[in-house]
Amino acid sequence: SAAIEDMPQSYNASVKWTGTLSNRLLAEAGLGLYTQQYREIYEPELPTSPGLAVGVFPTTNARYDPYYTSLDQTTGFYRGAWRAGNIFHISGVRNYVTSLSYVTGAQSLKVGMQYQDGISRQSDLYRGDIDQIQFLNGAPRAVVLRATPRYAVENIADVGVYVDERWTLKRVTLSGGLRFDYFNGSTPDQYSEAGTWIGAPLTPAVENIPNWKDINPRFGVAWDLFG
Repeated sequence: SAAIEDMPQSYNASVKWTGTLSNRLLAEAGLGLYTQQYREIYEPELPTSPGLAVGVFPTTNARYDPYYTSLDQTTGFYRGAWRAGNIFHISGVRNYVTSLSYVTGAQSLKVGMQYQDGISRQSDLYRGDIDQIQFLNGAPRAVVLRATPRYAVENIADVGVYVDERWTLKRVTLSGGLRFDYFNGSTPDQYSEAGTWIGAPLTPAVENIPNWKDINPRFGVAWDLFG
């Protein structure tokens, strides 16, 4: 039981700008892009319809149809079609960063923001909407069914805003910061075609899966013992 996996498209790209606004002000901004596509598809050598060929498990000699995925629970061997089905996946993420720093001899102050949004799409299809046919001691035991074809879309938004300050007073350095994080996930209305076991399902949009908000303070003291 094997599959062909390829990546039609996969890349990372980033750009960053840094500018000195004055002898004490430094500005930074950046953009990062990530995209990935991959497919897992059945091997072309497999039968194109059920009943065209017969396979035999080693050891138990149980007969199986290679059009489907079959599992011999006695030996743990998989045979026939790839057990994860036909999968097509595409995801993309955009990452934005910006910050402004104020620096003197004894003090530094930095404020910034990070924002990320992304989307993931995936489709699954199993032959005959059957995950696998299970055999035990040479005889069929169970069938695991799948409600395919399935089309899934997910969206995320991730925001972080922070401020960080540091003061140096002779041999003592005080530092502190505060960061606010927000993460939100959602799915739009999703429609899949009818399959063998169920009709065409419509899944309503769902918001706030999850909806997280966190505030994280930070404080530190450093003392230079030897000056």
